[in-house]
Parts: sequence; structure tokens; C-alpha cells
Amino acid sequence: MKRALNLFITLVFSFFFACHSPEIKSGKNIKINVDTESWVDHSRNDLIRKNERLAELDSLFRDKVLSESLFIAKKHLKLKKYKKDFFKVPSDTGINELRVNLTMGAIFNRNSKHLMVKIISSYYFSINIYSIENEKFIKVVSDKIDSNDGIDPTEIWDINGDGLKDLIVHWYPESGCCLRDVNYVYLLRPNRKSFSLNYEFINPTFFPQEKIIRGVDYGHAEYTDLYKFRWRGDKVDTLEYVYYERIENKKTGMEEKTGRVVISKKAFDNKEIIARLNSVPKEFRNIFGYFWFTGKGLE
Repeated sequence: MKRALNLFITLVFSFFFACHSPEIKSGKNIKINVDTESWVDHSRNDLIRKNERLAELDSLFRDKVLSESLFIAKKHLKLKKYKKDFFKVPSDTGINELRVNLTMGAIFNRNSKHLMVKIISSYYFSINIYSIENEKFIKVVSDKIDSNDGIDPTEIWDINGDGLKDLIVHWYPESGCCLRDVNYVYLLRPNRKSFSLNYEFINPTFFPQEKIIRGVDYGHAEYTDLYKFRWRGDKVDTLEYVYYERIENKKTGMEEKTGRVVISKKAFDNKEIIARLNSVPKEFRNIFGYFWFTGKGLE
């Protein structure tokens, strides 16, 4: 009886393990399923968190450098003009060295004093401008662009023909399919202290004497349009767009040039056409990027 009971218990255990144990066959590889997607996502999340942390440290370091620049400038407020260039090396690894350009004085006109602080790294450029009133710094411009490659992209000249010097931040983004020469424009206001909001122009050529901006819009070569804007104080009016007239080739189904150009109030809008011409007006032929509009020389 005891022997039969032991035999019964042995059979029960054998059946249990047979049902719940993996089958292992000799001479064959065992496949182990690994959730690689979760592993990849985990690594990616770690990288994102690391980059976010570095960006945060970089921002804090930049703010610290800007505060230090203001402290330096404040010690020289009594001077008519002051200039200082220096480098700042961060203590944290992974953050870039910064080049700082500090200029104070009659930067934009004789009757007002400004402080301009430029911070340049291999990845970005930042600029802060302060109007100086009663020995106090009042911020009037603050801008930052990425992927600057360590270049100072600023220009100062009268861009709208009102007799006042303006600020232009001129740069070329790394991403994009097409010609994209970007100009950020800050107009000095008549009070000679503050500036307008940021105007962004793509592939522009400025004509201050005419108060006109002519340029090539963003788009694929030979398929984009030309634009013509006009300054009205610190506002910009749209005058016209110029683009090639195209019709569909019924055999190929593709659009082809007719040999004429359209001048319209809106880009590629045949409902508000001003004129159709046999050639592009001469006023556009010498502007920056005209080759991109025609597509000539890009074959």
C-alpha cells in the first residue's frame, strides 16, 4: 500500500513538471525572446534625458555669463565707450566654451547709449541689447539662433532708409531643401532707444533708397516665386509676387512653362493677377538668389 502511494505521488509530480517545464531537445538551439524594442527605447530615453540635462546646464552657464557681462559693463558706465572680448570655459563637461563680445557706447546713434552683449559658441549665437538710461540697463533686444558655427552674424546699418541704423542678424540654417538665406531685422525706433519686433526675410536684397525689399521665396529651384515688399515706417507692405506661368501638358500630365511670367498680389494666385509679361522685370534680375528662381546653372 505504501509502495503504491509513493508511485502515485511520483507520477503526479512527473505529470506536473512535464506540463510546466520548457521542452529542451538535444542538438537544437534554444530561442530566447528578448524585448529589444524596450531596450532601444530605454537607451533612447537615456540619451534624450542626457541631452536635455546638457541643454539645461548650457542655458544656465549662458545666463551666468550674461550676468557677468552686465556686471563688467556696470563698472564702466561712466565711460563714453567701452569694449571687451573674452572667453569663458565651463567647469561642466559636455558644455561648449563661449566667446563673449561686449560693446557699450553710441552704437546706433550719437544721442543714445546702448550695451550689446554677443555670446558665441560653436552651436549657437545669442545677442542681448540694452538701452542705458539713468545708469540702468533696459533690455530692448534678445535673440538666439542655433547652428551658428562660431560666426558673429550681426550687421548694423540703415536697412529701411529712415536714416537710423538697424540691427540685422544674418544666418543660414543647416536644415531645409532649398535656398534659405535668413535675415532677422530689428528696426531702431524713432525714440532711438528701442527696436521693432523681429522681421524675418528669406533670401532678401534690401534697397534702402527705395524702401523696397526684393527677394526669392523659399521653394524648389525654378518652381518658387519672387517677392517685392515695401517698408512703411516699421511695418512691411506686400506689393507683388512674380512666378512663371505654367500649363498642363495633356500628353504627359506635367505642368510646363509657357514662356511668360505672372505678376500677382498673392503668390501663385491667378485670381489676383496684376499683369502677364514676356520676361521677368529688370528690377529683379540682379537680386541675391535670382539663379535659384530661374534654375539656370543648376542642371
